[in-house]
Amino acid sequence: MKKCKYCNKKNIEDDFCSDDCKNKGERYFNYWKKYKYFFGLIIAISIFVIIMQVALYPEYIIVSKILTLVLGLTFFIFPFGNTIDSIGIKNTVYIVRTISTILIILGIVSIVFDFKWLLL
Repeated sequence: MKKCKYCNKKNIEDDFCSDDCKNKGERYFNYWKKYKYFFGLIIAISIFVIIMQVALYPEYIIVSKILTLVLGLTFFIFPFGNTIDSIGIKNTVYIVRTISTILIILGIVSIVFDFKWLLL
């Protein structure tokens, strides 16, 4: 039995259970096709800069704090995940946006209150 790619409801014949799910799913896939390389580039650069900053200049921790905020915003704007086949687009977007909101809050709190990370 196939499941709807958008809402994850069990579906017998098609990839989507309704026209509404099909439209939303196609819109998501078009958005993904348009921005997947930009998304990957932002993530790769951010992670590289965080690793280099921690390894070479640990006294400038503000860079990592700002990039935590950037990563959170990136995942919020581009909620791309690898769990679409198992839980559907709708649930994937919800989970990715929830985690990105936590990253955004962590970034803001660490910048405003000069929060020291436990690892550093």
